Amino acid sequence: KKWDDKNRNIAIILDSFSNYLETSGQHLEAFSKRQRALSIEEYHLGSTHPDLVVNLLSVAGNYTARHRYKDAIPLAKRAVDITKKTHGEFSSWMVNPLNSLALNYRYLGQHIKAEKIFTQAIDIGEREFGVNDYRIAPILGNLALIYSDRGEIIKALELSKRELSIMEKKYGPKHHYLVVT
Repeated sequence: KKWDDKNRNIAIILDSFSNYLETSGQHLEAFSKRQRALSIEEYHLGSTHPDLVVNLLSVAGNYTARHRYKDAIPLAKRAVDITKKTHGEFSSWMVNPLNSLALNYRYLGQHIKAEKIFTQAIDIGEREFGVNDYRIAPILGNLALIYSDRGEIIKALELSKRELSIMEKKYGPKHHYLVVT
């Protein structure tokens, strides 16, 4: 059986290939593949289906990697809106889309917006996963960077130490993630 250019299997292959391209630094090449995968999924599912969230965040992440934060924000907002409608405002599913949105606001220097959204993501993550869950650690680190950007070093250090502690418990003290933290 021959696949047409709107076959959902093609979207899966394009997304997987995009992951490879991005890890090898070929973000622009990956972008066209990610957009095509999103287009195929929208064709089959409609523009508000919850399965689109992963694709929306992938395209937004590609924009972020290429410093096109203003272009990433509408996609991340859409992912937040779809997730909120599907799973509820305080669902654990909200954590990743909120983190993506806040990260782009941070990069644009919109620290007040970013802080509010990171805090919301952390609150949800702590409630749904627990206060020491590894899934909230990167968000703690992102919020720490905002405080650092603003010169609030004590707050930044407290969050960074908490992030480090969580990740050491998860991966051990010699894991590569801890070099970045």
